[in-house]
Amino acid sequence: MSRPRVFVSRGVHPGVLARLSQVCDTSSWPGPGWCPADVLEREGVDADAVLGTDRWTATMLDKATRLRLIALTSVGFDMVDMSAATARGILVTNTPDVLTETVADLTFALILAVARRVCETERWLRAGQWHTPGVSPMGRDVHHATLGVVGLAGSAPRWRGVLGLSNAGALHRLRSRESLEQQYGYRFVDLDTLLRESDFVTLHVPLLPGTTGMIGAAQLALMKRTAYLINAARGPVVDEPALIAALQTGRIAGGPRCVRNGTYRAIQSLARHG
Repeated sequence: MSRPRVFVSRGVHPGVLARLSQVCDTSSWPGPGWCPADVLEREGVDADAVLGTDRWTATMLDKATRLRLIALTSVGFDMVDMSAATARGILVTNTPDVLTETVADLTFALILAVARRVCETERWLRAGQWHTPGVSPMGRDVHHATLGVVGLAGSAPRWRGVLGLSNAGALHRLRSRESLEQQYGYRFVDLDTLLRESDFVTLHVPLLPGTTGMIGAAQLALMKRTAYLINAARGPVVDEPALIAALQTGRIAGGPRCVRNGTYRAIQSLARHG
């Protein structure tokens, strides 16, 4: 019986390739960055399994007649046409918690960047405007603010300790509810209450039909005018035109902007004054 063929479409630890090669015939994408779609299609024709984080459409899956497994190195499934994969008997797996702490780190960075107006201040200094008397983009304090976490935030206990938040408990859809309430003083509230009460709202939900556009004009209208929205999830979770309108009118102080780069959505923080 021939060994299964596995194509690795993004950089992984050498130990992973070594273990795979013991039982499979493996090949991998040698270039930097994301594997191009044409390479993925070509390699997928003869592959039994693919390891990586790539966009698989129904058309691509039609050509990959041997494919039986797409092993994603990400948490999300949204880059794969799941209906098409299911119809073709292709198993799709993800890697839970692979970036839990990393996303928490990035969220901290974005909160501090928008609150303290870090990017704006950097431009202000480089332009020599610090010489102008009485003009300074000081930003606002983060300590003692209220943080609302929307989604399954595995690093929830870190929010309070790192930022010194006085009430980091306006949480929605979080696991380990009882222990978090007792040990860390978190409150569990509905989404509308979370939006009304929070100074910072950070999103940590998967991209599903029920979460696509979950933060739109109606939700943004509930937020404080001084509040910031941080999207640590997929871009389409936020209705971008509604967000732009909220920023332009000063409805909220700042929020995320989703920028398409090929098949990748990078989350950037956009302050109203930036």
